[in-house]
Amino acid sequence: MIDLWVTKEMLLKMMPEERSLFLLLGYTSNQVCVLWKLLTIITNRTPDDPIDQRMSGAQTQILVRLLVGVSREAWGLVEKRFIGSTFGKEYIPKLDPKG
Repeated sequence: MIDLWVTKEMLLKMMPEERSLFLLLGYTSNQVCVLWKLLTIITNRTPDDPIDQRMSGAQTQILVRLLVGVSREAWGLVEKRFIGSTFGKEYIPKLDPKG
């Protein structure tokens, strides 16, 4: 894991397009991580009561669908604001091919 701290001064030095993308990607990453943690917590038990099983299953399905939607929106963000932009065309060749 890379420990990366971005100061206010560093953000202000970025181009507006670059700064906006950076903040949106951070926000999106936080959404995905929170939903993933919630799914881990909710699926970490197997209730004995059949009614509790159904309720737990329904809650799990809601969170899975929400995570799928957020992931799709995140991919749309990457496609539109990074891959499809002049900014992305500059930085994509600099990325590690494995990444």
